[in-house]
Amino acid sequence: MGNILAYAGIRKDVTLEFIGWLSFVLGLVIPEPALGAILMVIARALPKTLYS
Repeated sequence: MGNILAYAGIRKDVTLEFIGWLSFVLGLVIPEPALGAILMVIARALPKTLYS
């Protein structure tokens, strides 16, 4: 069980790092209000994809 939890933790860290990088890149391209809306959608979708 511990291994599964550790793996999930690593995946979450990688995902958060990816989101941070993605938001930075998108921030250079997309104006703030649109970026905020996109990030909200991604943040809502993530738990479903991570824990399904």
